[in-house]
Amino acid sequence: MNNPYPKNNQPIRLRSRYVVQALIALFSAIAMFLLFKGVIFAQTFQVINDEWLWFSSNLQRTNLFAGTKSNNSIEHQDSRLGNFTYDKYFEQKGQPPAYNFLQLLTKDVRGARIDGKDIVFLKTGLRLALKTDLVPSGADQALPYLLEIPNTKIVCVVYPYYFYGCKENKHLVELYSEDGDLLHLFDSLPTHAVKKNPNLLISLNRSGCCDSLKWSIRFYNLSNGKVSKYECPEGACGDMLFLKLEKEGSFLVGLELIGFLSGVGAFLQTNIYIINDNGSLIASGKIIHAFRSPLIHKNNIRDISPFSITKLSSLKPITNNGSGMWFLEFQDKEFKTPLLLRGNNKDKTPAVVFLMPKEDDSKEIIEFNNKEIGPLPTIVICEPGNYEISGRKSKMMKRIKVQSEAINKIFF
Repeated sequence: MNNPYPKNNQPIRLRSRYVVQALIALFSAIAMFLLFKGVIFAQTFQVINDEWLWFSSNLQRTNLFAGTKSNNSIEHQDSRLGNFTYDKYFEQKGQPPAYNFLQLLTKDVRGARIDGKDIVFLKTGLRLALKTDLVPSGADQALPYLLEIPNTKIVCVVYPYYFYGCKENKHLVELYSEDGDLLHLFDSLPTHAVKKNPNLLISLNRSGCCDSLKWSIRFYNLSNGKVSKYECPEGACGDMLFLKLEKEGSFLVGLELIGFLSGVGAFLQTNIYIINDNGSLIASGKIIHAFRSPLIHKNNIRDISPFSITKLSSLKPITNNGSGMWFLEFQDKEFKTPLLLRGNNKDKTPAVVFLMPKEDDSKEIIEFNNKEIGPLPTIVICEPGNYEISGRKSKMMKRIKVQSEAINKIFF
């Protein structure tokens, strides 16, 4: 299958839309066949010659609700969920999405104040010294400040610090009751509270840009002090989707990872997380779509794959039998892909490895852990771990470590 490439800044297809549609349907059918046979179709080792598609085993194609109208409990019920991704929304509206279910932690603190080197709690008059040894050694500490959680009297004491040359400020945060009792200590800064549940704090952090972009979303449960984090590696982040699906219930976090090596190919990984109103993960799934093509570009991988988070049209729980399942649907211009999500993904995520020769004219046959993969460049799918690359003719050998949820680029 020939893959699309950009022309006049618009992605086009080298073959008819029917061929593309048929191939994607074939990949999905093969994946489902292996799944029902009880086979993990994330092969331990595989060379990608054209195109490769992987679903976590708890994510299955279905016809259960195909053709029915979605009933997403979001601000505009008739809108596709993918329209609310950060990048797409910004491109269309000129501003980030409005997360109306959140409210910023306020700097209008009523329960305490900083007096010199002390924190004074106004209800009791208790004075506590600001911490001078809380931040890591070697860090430069900025001036501490206070925040308050709306609709509560919980005071946050924020200790900002940074390391020389570090791109981002870091924070340690103490949470106190209005009486001055220490409740929690966090090693990151919550920025918002959920309007209907002030005991759940959230930080929604977008840092860097272009090749250094990074998303990090955290949920802070004040009932038990637990923090859960969902992020993508710096420089590998695509679009991000963050919504509250139900007025009294679940949140959706969708994160894209994009890997690309010029002249070799690209992959798109879509991670989906559903989090309940106390910050606990209740369902998750992953999709990886890899393309081996020297013509593909990073800028159009999201247009090529039907599983970009911008193409998620609907997601809703299946509650009639207490199954804990979710129905979701991806919708491209020409077709829909309905899927069934069952609980949390427990699969080991495959690693995508881009292999490129150091010398452009190299024709040497390469072995990957003693398995012949032919000349470079190529793309290999494998389990994360340690491997050896060797040249059959030169007998050169290189040990490498590959990781999932990362961009593995190896030159040999």
